[in-house]
Amino acid sequence: MELNPAFAEALRELRIRKGKTQDQFASVMSREYVSMLEHGKKSPTLEKVDGLASVLGVHAVSLMVSCYMKKEGIESLSEMFALVERDLTSAR
Repeated sequence: MELNPAFAEALRELRIRKGKTQDQFASVMSREYVSMLEHGKKSPTLEKVDGLASVLGVHAVSLMVSCYMKKEGIESLSEMFALVERDLTSAR
């Protein structure tokens, strides 16, 4: 899956699971912008990802992990975390 559609799906799923509406992001961005993100028509900046995560009550990394799991077709968190751990420990 491409990155924008993966982010769109991750954001939409997390928003729905958290019981939030697009309008509830008004403190950080417009409903229209959230809609464009959820349809894969826009790419958020890191600051926007942080704002989205704040409204959702999650860490920004959680939103990005969900996005990249979808992009890479990774089904389990343990598989994703093993990949991240390998990458970060080999970078030292």
